Amino acid sequence: MDNKVFKNVIKKMLLQFEFNYYKNNTYYYGNEDSIIVINIQKSQWSNNDYYINYGMLLKNLHNDLNNPYIADCDITARFYCETNGEKSFVYNIEILNEKLLEEIIRKNMIETIEPIKEGGIKKYFEIYPQAICTIKLKLKNYLGLWISTTTKPPHRQAW
Repeated sequence: MDNKVFKNVIKKMLLQFEFNYYKNNTYYYGNEDSIIVINIQKSQWSNNDYYINYGMLLKNLHNDLNNPYIADCDITARFYCETNGEKSFVYNIEILNEKLLEEIIRKNMIETIEPIKEGGIKKYFEIYPQAICTIKLKLKNYLGLWISTTTKPPHRQAW
């Protein structure tokens, strides 16, 4: 498959899941609380490899952003691509065909994005509890997750 077909299949799939195309291979979905961004990124290492990044930001923290980019998101991650029984974050367009790509995108959307659309950030952390370690400081502070690195936790005592 060539890169144009790859991008068109993704566009078709994301539009089915109510995402809007913004520009520069970036799509977004917004509700009253948050915006979810999906972005297609070409690998710098190979002309045949791509990544599909997704992210979410809370509108309470970003009042001025209507069409954000992936770098603006408070939480970011990547869709996985499962081919030949192996999971990877790399989408190699030499291996993929249109039908397989549609199945992979649909599975990622149903397993990850749809629950976020309905349950928000809380649902995301239920699905991916380890993601709490990767969120931006602004969101950690907002959620009350900030722990000072300059003070010792109360349960530790100097010996």
